[in-house]
Amino acid sequence: MRRGLIEGVLEDVTARKQQEMDLKHLATIDSLTEIPNRHLFFDRSERALKQAKRYEKKVAVLFIDLDNFKLVNDTYGHRTGDELLREVAARLIRRIRESDTLARLGGDEFGVLLPEIETEEAAKVVARSLLEELDRPFMIDGESVNVGATIGISFFPEDGKDCVSLISRADSAMYGAKRKTGIRYGTFREFGIPK
Repeated sequence: MRRGLIEGVLEDVTARKQQEMDLKHLATIDSLTEIPNRHLFFDRSERALKQAKRYEKKVAVLFIDLDNFKLVNDTYGHRTGDELLREVAARLIRRIRESDTLARLGGDEFGVLLPEIETEEAAKVVARSLLEELDRPFMIDGESVNVGATIGISFFPEDGKDCVSLISRADSAMYGAKRKTGIRYGTFREFGIPK
């Protein structure tokens, strides 16, 4: 019986795999806050909407805008502003479910995706909880920094059928709530005024 010879090349792909993982991380995670970025938020939202359509579920999108962030940046500088954004993300992530997604959408704006939310009131409860968390002062570099927020909420399927529409309508609701004195959150149907 004749035996054949098998030749091959052994290549260690560990470094390449690590590089691929690093690139994926950079593409989907906000480098400042280490939470999902806008791109990953859209990706997860589209997946949640497909599931919601299939099983006739409700999805909520919360658009959070920090109220006094520009003042903090102007008063204490960008380093303090960056630290504040990291602290805001850390507080918000503790207040949402594991199945939810918190993302930094840009600047001082954050988004929360609530898949399979049972009622509109449940989304409002989440909004109130997040506002309560942000109302507590932040201690940054020995300084007590106060920053509040305003939240707009939109719902699938009532307010939009895709992620772009839902974010736009949650943003519109947030601006509508800002225009009302003493109102810190609201839904698109309550405050949704085109910007």
